[in-house]
Amino acid sequence: MELARASVCNPLALRDGWTEETRARGARANARDRGVGDECLFDLTKECEQHARVVERQREEEGNERNEWEMNAKRASDARSSEARTSALPNTTGIERFDGEFARVRRLGNGRYGSAVWLALSERRNERVAMKTVSLTTLRDDEEFAALFANEIELHREASVGCRHIVCLRSVSLEPNFVSLVQDLGELGDLFAHLTSLPGSKCDERRAAYYCACALSAVSFLHSECGVVFRDVKLENCILFADGSMKLTDFGLAKRLRGLPGERSYSTRGSTHYMAPELIAVGSHSYGVDFWALGVLAHVLLTGTFPFSGANDKEVYESVLAGYDATSMAETSSTARDFVAALLVADESRRLDLAGARAHAFFSAIDFDGLERGTFLIAPGARPLTNAPAR
Repeated sequence: MELARASVCNPLALRDGWTEETRARGARANARDRGVGDECLFDLTKECEQHARVVERQREEEGNERNEWEMNAKRASDARSSEARTSALPNTTGIERFDGEFARVRRLGNGRYGSAVWLALSERRNERVAMKTVSLTTLRDDEEFAALFANEIELHREASVGCRHIVCLRSVSLEPNFVSLVQDLGELGDLFAHLTSLPGSKCDERRAAYYCACALSAVSFLHSECGVVFRDVKLENCILFADGSMKLTDFGLAKRLRGLPGERSYSTRGSTHYMAPELIAVGSHSYGVDFWALGVLAHVLLTGTFPFSGANDKEVYESVLAGYDATSMAETSSTARDFVAALLVADESRRLDLAGARAHAFFSAIDFDGLERGTFLIAPGARPLTNAPAR
């Protein structure tokens, strides 16, 4: 399957139309991971009833979130003045007036809800940055997105301090028509663009291990220091820098789990090809979804293809629930195959975790201490971004 940029989707819209056989395949995949046969599977009727209760809890949580968004929107509306409608934005603390220092030079990509990412230039400081812009009109008209965007700013700011494998969010500024997130620029672009420029859209195991180690370092920091599940580890969010480092960006789907019961979430968000089974069929999830996505990332880096495919989102989800087929990595080493297979385990409780991943032989050449100090780097193999507008 040819690589394509990942899409973001909520499987709840498809889940109600699945057959009992589809859910049964997901149950069988979990059973295989636990080492039991079909005769030991739970009664399907009970499983479906349990699934219905979980979905009901998820919808209740999303309903509570919607009520919170409505309350935030009402408070913002009450505070709006005729002189400055910008107070309609949620959580505007720390948003600066745009001083026009950075001029947008070229568009690097598009995001959710009409957002865009630009290469921007400061002539005064002879400096380039990445600038994510979001329309004020969209933020005012869509309370749900406004709340998600405020959450993105809060979590990205917090994570920018203390981890060298997360792109630094420098400031959030207000323009006449946009809110802009000013971030460090990854001079070599994202990992998707780099990978698709290589023969077979894949890289060697040493470099794949390095990129996965950088992502693992970022995820480890988010989980342990911030209590945050990222939920969007993918090629497009892995940014390459001129010194050889790779960093995660885009906290649009991230969520703080610390403080929630059992540190689990019942809201379902993610990018289609990277979503774990529990995001699709179980209805609740925790930090394990990031390790599943790391497994998908490793598989793509090593083979140039996604481990789960389909003509549409529903078929991709069904492929995930059917279980991982390790034969698709026949041309890689047994160590690499074992690493990916240990991450792509349907049973969340048996999936490789942080300690297990760091200790795996796949990372035998990685100096994690040096990686986190910034002294262990692999020379970049990508071409730097130019200031020339894209044609």
